[in-house]
Amino acid sequence: MELTPPKERMYALATAGAALLLLISGYFIGHEGGANVDAARAAGTSAGTAAGKKIGKKQGYAAGYKKGYRTSYKAAYEKAKRGE
Repeated sequence: MELTPPKERMYALATAGAALLLLISGYFIGHEGGANVDAARAAGTSAGTAAGKKIGKKQGYAAGYKKGYRTSYKAAYEKAKRGE
């Protein structure tokens, strides 16, 4: 398909304009995305820390309960053996 010089110029300008528009919009999208990644990383760290503390407390409580239960059982057993 052959184009006349004015149509070639029009298509070239339209292509250049579209490329420039995509370049500028890509820059702004990329710039905003970088800020969102940093915010997401900070939010993820905060949420992970909170979840880790919660799990740690649950595990600590379970371990303490188990140890206390065993200790009290042993103490009661020893007391019964002594006849008190």
